[in-house]
Amino acid sequence: MNILSEEELNEIVDVVCMTVLDLPVHPGGRVLLQSGQFLTASIGISGAWNGVVKVRVSLDLLTRAAADIFNIPVDEVEPRDRVDTITELTNMLGGTVKCMLPESCDLALPQIVPPEKKGREQHEWTYFSCEAMPLAVAVIDSASGAKAA
Repeated sequence: MNILSEEELNEIVDVVCMTVLDLPVHPGGRVLLQSGQFLTASIGISGAWNGVVKVRVSLDLLTRAAADIFNIPVDEVEPRDRVDTITELTNMLGGTVKCMLPESCDLALPQIVPPEKKGREQHEWTYFSCEAMPLAVAVIDSASGAKAA
């Protein structure tokens, strides 16, 4: 079951990023980030559809967003501020995906995903650019592996 079209995912990411980060996003801009240059968070959805929404954001974008959200200077952003920012973004993206499902589902709590070993990811990312900084989203159907958005 392909739950979202590419256009629907683009719209979800744009609306949520404007709401949480107050920054516009643009589709595309695939950038391969090295381990240590990004954080990844995920949130599970279960019920009529079972899957996961993963969000990967560059540390530079998380730092800028956290500074804006918490109204602190960029040089005062702590690692916990970045974690809070990405988990809130993931929660909102997951919640919006859940609302688009045709039947009732439950949303888990967002969590930070440890870096995956190179070549082990079994899903596709949809890439975005925000202020020339990368972020990516994957919507993964647990029953059949990755689903392209």
